[in-house]
Amino acid sequence: MNAVITKIKQSIRSTQKQSTPISLRTISGEMTYTLAKKAGRLVSLSEESAIRVWKYWRLIENAFPYDIAFRVHHLLIPIRVIAKGQLNIAEKEELEIILDLLSDEYDCYLENFVSKQSIKNHYHLHLLTYKDDRTDMSLY
Repeated sequence: MNAVITKIKQSIRSTQKQSTPISLRTISGEMTYTLAKKAGRLVSLSEESAIRVWKYWRLIENAFPYDIAFRVHHLLIPIRVIAKGQLNIAEKEELEIILDLLSDEYDCYLENFVSKQSIKNHYHLHLLTYKDDRTDMSLY
C-alpha cells in the first residue's frame, strides 16, 4: 500500500510542475480520489444523496471536491443517466431555470471538456464557491 501511495504522490507532484494543472484537488484530495478509484469504491452519481431535486435534475455534493480553490463543490446532474447530447428540450429548459435560480448561491459553474471528464456517461455541471472572498474589481 505504501508503494501505491508513494507512486501517486510522485505522479501528482510531477503533474503540479507542469504549467497547466491537471487537477483542482489538493494532493490529499487527489490521493483520496485515486485510491478510491483503484479500490473500486466510487459510487455512481445517481446513487449519491440529493441536496435538492427538481423534475429533471438533482443537486448533489461532490464526494471528491476541487478543494484547491473552492470551499463548496456541488454537482448538478440530470435524473436520467445520459450524456449532454441526449438532453431533451424539457431538461435543457429546466437547466436554464435552475442555473438562474442558483446564481446567487454559487460563484461559478464549470463544465469540463469530454476529454477531461472522469465521468463521461452522466452529464454534470460543477457548481462552485471560491474559498476566499473575491476582490471587488469594480474598485479598480
